Amino acid sequence: MLDQAVRAIADLSGLDVIAFAPSASATEILRKQGFKSPATVQKLLADPELQRLASGKILLVDEAGLLSVRETRQLLSFAAGNDCRMILSGHSRQRHSVERRDALRILEKSALVASAALTRIFRQQVPALRAAIEELSQGKTEEGFDKLDRFGA
Repeated sequence: MLDQAVRAIADLSGLDVIAFAPSASATEILRKQGFKSPATVQKLLADPELQRLASGKILLVDEAGLLSVRETRQLLSFAAGNDCRMILSGHSRQRHSVERRDALRILEKSALVASAALTRIFRQQVPALRAAIEELSQGKTEEGFDKLDRFGA
């Protein structure tokens, strides 16, 4: 999903999209998904050469739920001062920042930024597994695990 969204955004905007993530392991996943040279948010905030390359581009931050309020503030400040657009991808219920506070949840609840949500699960292709994951994603833990048990997972 993310790869297709990024291609469409780049085509429609005429701008390059550079991928970032809060952790090295998340950047490795982006790399495996075909993103060129993803870097950590911390590297962007500390590396003048990477900042120069990112200037004027669209910054995609995957797993944005892991960002702290401090990191998010620094990232938004960089984007505003360097003519960048930003896409924060993630889910505030999925993961939380190691540091105090939860920046993505705060941004979602403030309604100061435009947001979009996927409401259909595509990753699980087996209907029984998809139904279990849908239950889990809605906070219906017992029902979701019951479905996984019935499937033998």
